[in-house]
Amino acid sequence: HNIERMRYVMLSWRVNVREQISERVQLDAAVSHHDQTLLSVVFYSWRDTALLMAYKHQQQKDTLADSRHSLNHSKLTRYFCRWRTECLDRATGEEQSMKADRHHSTKCLRKFMLSWKRHHVQCLHKQLQRHQADWFHKQALMERTLCGWKRAFVDKQQ
Repeated sequence: HNIERMRYVMLSWRVNVREQISERVQLDAAVSHHDQTLLSVVFYSWRDTALLMAYKHQQQKDTLADSRHSLNHSKLTRYFCRWRTECLDRATGEEQSMKADRHHSTKCLRKFMLSWKRHHVQCLHKQLQRHQADWFHKQALMERTLCGWKRAFVDKQQ
């Protein structure tokens, strides 16, 4: 009679152990699934935020480029109008020799072109510096992000 009880107890114990193992495996699978889901949600959120920031940054760049183009056109028009006005003022004033007038017009045009070239070179230089700064900023941001993720991953692995 005791042996029957012992068999029954052992059988119950074995069933309980199997159920506990099954529950532990299911719990581990649920935790792993939760972690993977959370990681993918964070990753997609980061990706969406990065895309939105890149889109806004591109919009700002486009707006700035349009403004620069408009400003450059206005400056070029002003320089040309000033040069034309100076030429017309000279022509309506006392008539000097054609050679002196041509020389002065050429000099004004050279001055105008030199001013415009300086302005254009400065604009190109500023634009290059902005592009370099943007690139270095993106690289630093990417490096910090990846180092943080790597550190978190290594900490999680340990």
